Amino acid sequence: MTGKTGFIVSLTVLLMLVNSARAVTVVHSNDVMGDIEPCGCRNNPQGGMARKANLIKRIAEVRGESFIVQVDSGDLLFPTMNLPKLLEKQAEVQAGYLIRSMDILHHDVVVPGEKDFALGTKVFEKLIKDSKIHFLAANLKRKDGKHFLDPYVILSGKNSDGKPVKVAILGLVGEDLDWPKDLKATSMFAAAKKEVAELKNKANYIIAVTHQGLENDNRLAEKVPGIDLIVGAHSQSFLQKPAKVGSTAIVQSSFRNQYLGVLSLSHPLDLEKYELVGLDPGYESAQPGLIDLLIKEFKKAIADLNSQEEVAEQEALKNTRKAGADGLGSGDEVKFQTFPACASCHMKQFDFWRKTKHANALFPLMEKQQVRNKECLACHTLGLGDPQGYHNVNTLAEYFQENLPQANTKPSPKPSSSPSSDSGNSSEMDSPSSSERTEGELPSKLKASLSPEELGTFMKSVHEADSLKSEVKFFKDGKAYQVKDAVRILSRSWAPVSCENCHLPGRDHPFSGKYSKNVESNVCMGCHNAERAPGWYNSSGKPDLKVIESKRKLVTCPAGDLSDTAE
Repeated sequence: MTGKTGFIVSLTVLLMLVNSARAVTVVHSNDVMGDIEPCGCRNNPQGGMARKANLIKRIAEVRGESFIVQVDSGDLLFPTMNLPKLLEKQAEVQAGYLIRSMDILHHDVVVPGEKDFALGTKVFEKLIKDSKIHFLAANLKRKDGKHFLDPYVILSGKNSDGKPVKVAILGLVGEDLDWPKDLKATSMFAAAKKEVAELKNKANYIIAVTHQGLENDNRLAEKVPGIDLIVGAHSQSFLQKPAKVGSTAIVQSSFRNQYLGVLSLSHPLDLEKYELVGLDPGYESAQPGLIDLLIKEFKKAIADLNSQEEVAEQEALKNTRKAGADGLGSGDEVKFQTFPACASCHMKQFDFWRKTKHANALFPLMEKQQVRNKECLACHTLGLGDPQGYHNVNTLAEYFQENLPQANTKPSPKPSSSPSSDSGNSSEMDSPSSSERTEGELPSKLKASLSPEELGTFMKSVHEADSLKSEVKFFKDGKAYQVKDAVRILSRSWAPVSCENCHLPGRDHPFSGKYSKNVESNVCMGCHNAERAPGWYNSSGKPDLKVIESKRKLVTCPAGDLSDTAE
C-alpha cells in the first residue's frame, strides 16, 4: 500500500470508531515473529511497532478516554523454533526490545505460541519477567501440573459514556504443538469450559485469545458456548472477514504486524464494522516518538552485540586458521574466492552484475542502519558464520596496500569512533608477529579493511557508474580510479550479493569441477522467500515459477569470452 492508501484506511477506521464511540475497541495481532520494524526487502513494506503506535494514537485521539484492549495471539518473539546458533544472542536482544516497545504501548495480553520458546523456557521467563503485559495460557502446565501462566485476566475500563465495562480474556494453546519438554498443553476444551463457566457472570465480554490454528478455533466455538470473540493465530489464516460459528466470531490478522485487526465490541457484535488496517508508510511518524527512539537504541544494541562477539569468534578463528581450514589462504583449499577474484577473469560478467540490484545489496541496509544485523547480513552478504567465511561484521572487505596503483600510498589512520557508529569507519587489521603468520601470507600490516559503510558506499558508486571506464573514489586514498581498476584493489569482499551466492563457493575454480555454472531457482528462493518477496508467490503461498524465472533472468550474467573489458 502507498502512504495515500494508508490514509484512506486510517480514515475508514476513525469514521467507524466515531460511529461506535460507546464501544470497547479491540486491536489484535498474531505471528509477529520478532519484527520490530518492517523488513526493507519488500516493496512498500508494511508493519512495525512505530506504525502500530501511531495507529493506536489515532484511535485514542478520536475516542478520547475510551477503552482500548490490545491482544496478541502468539509466535510473537521469534521467527522460527530452530534459530541458527549465529542468531541466538541477537534474537534474544531483539525479543527483549519488542516486549519493551509493547509495554510502552500499554499492550494488555499475549498468549504464547511454540516459537516463543525457541530459546527455552528459562529465556522466555526472563524476557517477560519485568513486563506489565498479561501473558496467559489456561491449559499450559508445568510438569508438576501447576499453571505455567495465568489462565485469564479481567480488564476493567469505561466506555465513552463513562459506564464501567469488564472484558475477560482467556488464553488457550494447541495441545499438539511442539512445546518445551518442561511444559505440557492439556485439553483446550476442558480448560475453556471451566474458565468460561467461571467468567460468564464476571464480565461483559469474554474473549478467547488462542494459539492453535483456525480449524481448532472453529471447533472451540462449536463446543464451548459463551465466548463472544476468538482471536486466533498459528495457521496464519489472515481472515479478510470474521468467521462466525454460532454466536462466536473468529478473527485472525496477517503476520509480522502487516495488518492489525480492529473491532468495536457490542452485544451482539457488529462484524460489519471490523477492519483490517495495513500498517503502510501512511502510519510513519511525523516526529520521532518513544518507539522510534527505542528502535534506534535497538539497532545500536544489535551492532554493539555483534561487534563484541567478534572478539571470541576471532580467537576461535585463529585456531581454525592454524588447522588450515579457514578458507583465507592458509589451508590447502580456499572455499570462497569472492567477486574481486571472479572479476579478474570475468570482466564482461562483472560489468553486467555491477548494474543489478545484487551489486547494491548492502546499501539498503545502510539506509536502515542494519549493516551489522546478522539476520539481514545472512542474505545480503556471502559466507557469514561459515567456518571458511567471515566472522567480523565490522570488516566486510580487505585489500593489500600494494594493490593500490600508487606504491607509496599510505593507509588512512585508524579512526577513534566505535565500530557501531552510524558513519562509515574502518580499521587496519591487527599485525601479528612473524611467528604467528602462516607461511606464504603477506604481513598483515600491508592489509587494510573496509567497514560495511565504506564498502556499501563504494559499491553504490560502482553500481551507478556509466561504464567500466567511469571513475569512482576508493576510500583509503580518496583518489578516483576507473571502475575496472578500482575493483582490482580489493583482495576479498564478503559483500554484496555476488557470484558465489548464486553459483555456490568457487573453491579452486577454474582448476576443479566443483563450481556450479547453472543456477537453479531454488537457490534464489533461499533468501527470496514468501515473507521477503511475496510477489514471487501465488495467493496459496506456492512459488510462482514464471515470476521466479523472470526474476532470475534479470540477474543472469551473459555468456561470452573472457576479456579484460566489456567495452
